[in-house]
Order: sequence, then C-alpha cells, then structure tokens
Amino acid sequence: MNPEDHPTDQILPLPADVPSDAAADWQTSVQRIYDRKTAERRTIGEGDPQRYREVAAELSLRQALSESERAVALSDDALIDDSTTIAPVGYPPLRLPSPRSSNADWREIAGTTFVEHTIVKGDASTQRLDRVFAQVTWEVLDQFGLEAAYVLLLLTTRLMQAKDPWNEIVELNTQDLLTLNIWERDVEMSQGKRLRLVGNWFELVCNLSLLINQLDAGRSRFRALRIPLWVIEEMEYGGRVTAAIGGPPQPEAAQDLTIRAGLGLWTEQFVATRDRDKKASLLQFGHQASTVLQIDPYRRKLTAKLAILLMLLDRLSPDDPQPYAIGALLEQLESKAALMEMRRRKDRLQAAFSRWNTSLQMLQRLGWTIGFDAAIYPAHFQPAWHNPEATGAHLQTDSSQWMDQWLQCQVRITPPFYVRVEPDPRDLPLNERFTGRNLSQALALKGMAQSKLADQLQLDRSMVTYWIKGARLIQPKHREQICAMLGAELAQVLEAEDLLDQ
Repeated sequence: MNPEDHPTDQILPLPADVPSDAAADWQTSVQRIYDRKTAERRTIGEGDPQRYREVAAELSLRQALSESERAVALSDDALIDDSTTIAPVGYPPLRLPSPRSSNADWREIAGTTFVEHTIVKGDASTQRLDRVFAQVTWEVLDQFGLEAAYVLLLLTTRLMQAKDPWNEIVELNTQDLLTLNIWERDVEMSQGKRLRLVGNWFELVCNLSLLINQLDAGRSRFRALRIPLWVIEEMEYGGRVTAAIGGPPQPEAAQDLTIRAGLGLWTEQFVATRDRDKKASLLQFGHQASTVLQIDPYRRKLTAKLAILLMLLDRLSPDDPQPYAIGALLEQLESKAALMEMRRRKDRLQAAFSRWNTSLQMLQRLGWTIGFDAAIYPAHFQPAWHNPEATGAHLQTDSSQWMDQWLQCQVRITPPFYVRVEPDPRDLPLNERFTGRNLSQALALKGMAQSKLADQLQLDRSMVTYWIKGARLIQPKHREQICAMLGAELAQVLEAEDLLDQ
C-alpha cells in the first residue's frame, strides 16, 4: 500500500452538509474508522509468527500462481502437449488402466462417478479385491487429490480390522478423523472447520460407485452394474449450543464427529473368490495402506503419490514383478510442465533428484523393499543412504543429457507384505465365532423373528438389527445366551460356510 494514497496527517475536507460545530466529531469518527482499517492491515512486526505465516503463505501462493501461469503460457505456445517427449524412449513405459479414456461408451450409459471393472465369469484374477482397492485409490488420487485418497485408505485400514468386513459397519470417531493427514499442519484452522472438511471428503468418496461390466457375447447382451463402493450409514455431529434471546438455541461449530460407513455390496459379485481369499487380499492391501497413511501428503507429496502408484503396479503384475524406470514413474507423478522445467533448469533437476532419493529412503523406513542393481541403476546415481561409497551424482554441463541417463535408471520397489498369522476361525468356540450375518441365517433356519429373540434377551428390538448390520458388537453374555437358543442352527450355518471355503 502506498502511504501517499492514505496520508494520516492530512486534514480531511468537511462535507458541505455538515455543520461547522460538528467538524471535530466528524473528524474523530473518520479517524477511528481509518485507524481500525489500518490495524487490520498492520505491517509485519518482529516476533509476530501469525503474520509471518500469513505473508509466507501469500508469497507461496503468488509463486505457485506464477509457475502455473508460466506452464499455461508454455502450453499455449505448443511447447508442451501430449505428444511432447520428455526423455528419449529408453525405458519401458508403465501399463496402467485408463478408464476415463477407454470407456467413454460406458460413461455415456452409466454416468461418470464410477471406477470401471470387468468381471470374467470363473476367472478369479478379475475378482481380486486388493486390485480393485488399489485401482480405485489411484483413480481417486488422479481425479480428486491426496485428501480423498487418504480418506479411502483410512476406511480400508479400519475395514481390515473387522471380524466380518463384508457386513460390519466401520466407525470413525473425532480423534481418528483429526489425526488423518488431509490438511496442512501449520495452517491455523478451527476444529469445527476441520471436521466439516473431513465430512465433505467422506461424502465425496462414498458417492463413488464401481461399474461392473458383465458381457455375454453369445447373446450379444451386456449388464452394467453400478454399486456404491462405500455407504455412509450415519454422520453424527456434536457440539454446544448458545442460548439466543427471544429465539431458539443456536448451534456452535461442531466439536465432535462420528462417521459410520459400510462396504458396498459389490463384493457379492465376486462369486469365483472364496471369503478366505477375499479377507487375505483385504489384509494385504490394508497393511500397505497403513504405511501410506504415515506419510505427510503435504511435506512428502511425491512419496505419498509414489506409494499409491506402486500399490497398483504391484497388483497389475503380481506373478512377474518388473523393475520400474524412474522416468516412467515420474511421468505419472509429475506434470509435463514440471518435467520440462527440470530439463531447462539445473536447480529444479537437482531438487527433483534429491526429492526422489528422499522418497525412496522414507519408503524403506516404512517397510518397503528397495532394490538397486548396478547394471540398471549405476552406482553414481544411487542415493548416499544406500551406497555411502558412491562417488555421487554431479550435474554435468549438459544437464539434459544427465537427466536422460537418470530417468532411464530402473529400480525394484516392493510394498511390505502382511505377515501376521491369524488363528484358524474353525478352531474358535461357537460363541466366539459367529457373526451378525450368521445370526440372521440361523434365525431364518429356526423360523424365529428378530423381535422374539430380542424379547427373550430382554433387549430393545433395534439391538438385534444393529448386530445383524454389524453396527454394534455382540457382548459375550449375549453370545452365550444366543448359542443356548440357536446353537444347532449356528453350527449348521458355519459348517456350510466352511464347505464353501474349501
């Protein structure tokens, strides 16, 4: 602001319609207004961290805008487009599913807010839950950003802890939601606003569907099923109210939020996969997802995106894992404008090289296996944390040639494997083994209504409904009572499940 535009010592002219005896009061009022506005726009003071953060954020925003404008300008000049070659074709490209470009016909029929998946009857490889979870997470990241992807990963990690994940309800409380890394830690934001944001992200994720295509070539027919990935059962906000004079109490910002959500019924379409194999796939993906959630998506954005991409790549070729070229990975993780800047400017290239090595080191600390082969990843490009004796990679005069050699390096990265051994559920006693779904089936065999069971247990009828839906846990004393009434039917239901799993 130019001080000359708002001089503080200049006598303000008196309006013609203001009496002369009111001049002092009028001048005082205007000066107060000006002083208040000046205080709101106060300059940075020494030792004022709040103002420092505000100005630093403003400068960062201006820099980001200028960079984006430069990228747009480059694109407008036709220097960057889809056909622009970032590096010589010297490494194998990644083969990733691209539903948004290859399934336009399906989107014309069924809409846009879905992730496409094709089921082949009798082919269990098309019914792998972990691959569906990985593909959905990658597409959500691509379309909606890391915040939505992290919400999806959190739901999956909670689902893997459920005894009956296909029917139980996942419950997330305020503490679970506030510890989720979906906002910048340094940004000053009230708890109520954080809870509103996280609620919006959950609603977005639970509005997505899975489109399952089933083709019948013999009859020239198709079936396209749109099934929700997740279903929000409840979103419960809580807080204080303020008493209003002459009106109803007004709610303040929410201080608590509980979200209850369940997996959609799309897993029922995977008839070729046993429940035991489904659970194993879920446990493996959930274990890897828990490591990704430990990565700060704002300070380690490249690391977080790389981990999510690798979880998908690991499932696209599980039987024949291949090394990944750095260039092929970065083409998926960075914009073409950023890659072109790396080629033009040494400082950008050196910063990208450093971020890459830091990302690999962090993944290794989280349990990922990083393998370097000198034949495809020369020692002078290897990071110092892996090979302290390496001479170190120094930018040559021709940084473009140096970049080409680095992007062609290939590295093996394997996500952590779930190693916890669970006891065989068939070895558990009957009162610990049955689930809410088993209870519903046993009641049907017995010909007993849910309301009658509730009466005999001296409970509200809604409690039995909660048990069957998985929204409430069955207490040990009630399990004993249920087994006394429905023991034979429960044993029959569980025996039938064991035969299907064999």
